Amino acid sequence: MRHRTGARRSMPTLHLNFSEWCLAIAIVAALSAGGWAYANDANLVTGIIAAVGAVCVALVALSSFLVRPHSSAPGRYPNVTPLHNNPLRRLGTSWHLLMLKFRYRNRKGRE
Repeated sequence: MRHRTGARRSMPTLHLNFSEWCLAIAIVAALSAGGWAYANDANLVTGIIAAVGAVCVALVALSSFLVRPHSSAPGRYPNVTPLHNNPLRRLGTSWHLLMLKFRYRNRKGRE
């Protein structure tokens, strides 16, 4: 299909990150393993495809711990010490923010 200027439309590019690729592979592996098992008897091929899907699902679950986001400005805040990516620290931070939220709601109701 051509525009009025004569230029062709290009297909949009698909930029997926690591976890999105793993999730897409896991979905395709699950569908193909299920289709293979439905069409044929479940055998070694089905098990291998299912194992690939299971590994990809595990990588999606662990991707926030495995892949670090790229920082665009590494020296932006030189006085701040970066925290390590620790799930217990995240849980504690979420808990403290929830408690602050409840404290703010209680104070707002009394005024």
